[in-house]
Amino acid sequence: MISSSAIGIRLALVIWIVSLLAFEVSSQAMVAVHSQQKVTEHKWRIFRRDVQEETEPLDIESLHVTSSITARYSKSVTSSRMTNDESQSKEAIFKMLLPETAFISNFSMEIGGIMYYGVVKDKVQAQKEYDRAKEEGRTAGQVAAEQASRGFTPFTISVNVAAQSSVTFTLVYEELLQRRRGIYEHRTSIRPGQVISDLKIDVFLIEPAGILSLIVPKIQTTDSESVPDNEELTMATVTTSADDKSAHIYYYPSEQQQRAESEDGIMGTFLVRYDVTHHYDAGEIWVIGDYFVHFFAPPSSSNQLSVFPKNVVFVIDVSGSMSGTKLEQTKDAMQSILQDLRESDRFNILIFSDEVMQWKNNELVSATTSNVNTAKSYVEKLETIGGTNINDGLLEAIMLLRRNSNQAQRAAELIIMLTDGEPTSGVTNKKDIRKNVQGINEGQFAIFCLGFGAHVDFEFLEALSYENNGVARKIYEDADASIQLTGFFDEVALPLLLDVNINYLDNTVTMTTMSTFPNYFSGSEIVVAGKIADGNSIGEVKTAVTAVAVSENIELTADKNRNDVPAILTGTDAVDEFTQRLWVYLTINQLILESRAMEENSVEKNATIAKALAMSLEYNLVTELTSMIVIGPDLNNTGIDGDQLEWMEDGILFSRGAGVQPKLMAGSSGSAMYLLATVNLIISMIIYFIL
Repeated sequence: MISSSAIGIRLALVIWIVSLLAFEVSSQAMVAVHSQQKVTEHKWRIFRRDVQEETEPLDIESLHVTSSITARYSKSVTSSRMTNDESQSKEAIFKMLLPETAFISNFSMEIGGIMYYGVVKDKVQAQKEYDRAKEEGRTAGQVAAEQASRGFTPFTISVNVAAQSSVTFTLVYEELLQRRRGIYEHRTSIRPGQVISDLKIDVFLIEPAGILSLIVPKIQTTDSESVPDNEELTMATVTTSADDKSAHIYYYPSEQQQRAESEDGIMGTFLVRYDVTHHYDAGEIWVIGDYFVHFFAPPSSSNQLSVFPKNVVFVIDVSGSMSGTKLEQTKDAMQSILQDLRESDRFNILIFSDEVMQWKNNELVSATTSNVNTAKSYVEKLETIGGTNINDGLLEAIMLLRRNSNQAQRAAELIIMLTDGEPTSGVTNKKDIRKNVQGINEGQFAIFCLGFGAHVDFEFLEALSYENNGVARKIYEDADASIQLTGFFDEVALPLLLDVNINYLDNTVTMTTMSTFPNYFSGSEIVVAGKIADGNSIGEVKTAVTAVAVSENIELTADKNRNDVPAILTGTDAVDEFTQRLWVYLTINQLILESRAMEENSVEKNATIAKALAMSLEYNLVTELTSMIVIGPDLNNTGIDGDQLEWMEDGILFSRGAGVQPKLMAGSSGSAMYLLATVNLIISMIIYFIL
C-alpha cells in the first residue's frame, strides 16, 4: 500500500512534470514568434531617388542638424528620431540631401538600444560583404557616393521598426567651403516632407581672421531660385562674439511656422553666407598638431592690386543638341557676359558644330561699346546645326590666342568653352582630344569647360580643364541656366594675380597639396594644406608667396607656428583636428582629379587611385572610391556577445530585436535552459515510477 507521503510526493511530481511540459511548449512558441520577429524586424535597405513605399512610413519625432565651421572647414551632424507607437512594425525612412562636395564620415543607427555603425570599405569589397550578408539573412545596409543632382547628393536609408519602439539615425558629413564671388556659403537641406515638433538647425561659426559679413537669407525652396541677400530669414537668430571671430546661428521653427512655409513643412535649403577679413599679405596660416592649413586671398580693394586686362575667347557649342532652350539661355547669358567686359579686355567668339567659325577672323577686338554691341547681335542670330567638334573648336581657340598674344602687355589669357554633349564630329576619341589640346596649348592658356545639361561627360571636361590650368563647372539644365553661366563668368572676371607660387622654406613642411596656381581671381581663395616635417618641434611654417601683378612681380612672406594658434581654434565648438581633416579632404580630391588626367590602366594612375583609396579607408570617408556598409550580427549565431542581438546571462539565453525588450526565450539546441529542463524532466519521471 502506498503511503500518504508517497502519494503527496507523486502529486507534487505530477505538477512539476506538467509545469515543465508547459514551459517547453511555451518556449517553443516563443522561439517561433521571435524567429519571425528576427526575420521581419531586422532588415534595412538603401534606397536612392525612387523609394517605393508599401506602407505609410513613420513620422519624424525630431530632426537636429548641428554644423561646426572652423576656418572654412565644416562638419555637420544630423540626428533624426522616429518612434513607432502602433501595435505592428512600421518602416522608418531617413532622407537627406548632402552637399555635392561633402564626404560622409560616419553613420549610425540606434534601434532598441543597440548601435549599428557604418564601416567604410572599398567599393568592390563592400559589395561582396553586402551581398554575402543578405544571402545569410543578416541585417545589411550600404552607403555609396552617388551622382549629384543640382549641387546635392541624395542619401536615403530605411529600416523596419517594431511596435512601441524607436530608431535614431545619425549622419556625419564634412566639406571645405569654397569662396566664390567673395562669399562662403554653407547649405543645409531641410526636406523632411512633414511638420516636425522638434526641428533644430544650429551653425557654430569660428573664423579667427574675423567675420566681415554674415547673412542668413530666406529658405531656398527651389534649385533654380536665386535668393538675394536682402531677403533675410527673420525667424533665424544670429549671435556674434564681441571680437567678431565666432558666431552662433540657430533656427528652431515652431510647427506653426513650418506650416506657414508649406503644408509639408519646410522644403528647402537653409543658407548661411559669410566672408572673413582678408589682407594684402602672405595669408592666414594655422598649425594644429602635425598639420597646417594656409589660406591666401588678398583683396582687390587693397591699393596694391589692380585688375589684369583679359584676352578671352568664348567657344560655344551650336550643334543640334543645343537647340531650343539651351541655345536661348546661352544667348541670354552671353548678352550679360559681353556687357560686363571691361574696355581693357580683348575678346572673340568661336562657334562650333561640325565646323568652326569665328566672329572676327584671326583677331581679338577690344571690348569697346561698339564691338560689344556688334558681338551681341552676332550671338542673337546663332542657330544650331550638325555634330559636336570639340577638338577643332579648342585647337582653333588656342591658335587664335597665340597669334594675338602681346608679350609686352601683361594680361590674363582665358578660353571659356560651353558644350552640352559628347564629341560626335571630327576627332571623337576623348583621349586623343585631350592629348591634342594639351600638346598644342603647352600650359600657356587657362581653359575653362562648362558642361551644360545631364548628357555631358563631365569627367572628360574636368580632365581637359585640369590638364590646361583651368576648372570645369556643371551648368544645370534649369530655368536659371543663364544665371549660372553669368555667375561663373563673374568668378573669373577680375584676375588679380598670375603665376602664383606658394613656396615653403627650410624643409619645415612636407606632403603639401597643390601649391602653384596660374591665376588668382578677385573673390576666390587659394587653399594649401600639408604636414609638419619630422624634427620641426614647434610646428614652424615659413612661406614665401610669389606672383605676377599688373605693375610688378610680388613676394609676400610669413613665419607661423603652433604658438600662434588662438584658443578658439581648439575650443569645444571647433572641429577636432580640423587642419588634418582639411588636408585629407584636399588630398583625396586632388588625387582623384589627377587620376582622371592619367593614362587609363597605367601604373601611375593605379598608384594614384590606390593612394586616394587608402586615405579614404584610413579616415573612414565615403568618396567615389568607397562605400559604407552597415551589417548586423548573424541571426543564427548563438555565441554572441552583449553588444549583439543575443547573449547569455546566468545560463539563460536572452534576445533583443529591433526595439524588442530583452526577454527570456528558448535558444538553439544545446542551450543551458533546455538542458536543465530536460534533465529535470527525466529525473522527475524516474522518481515517480520508483515511488
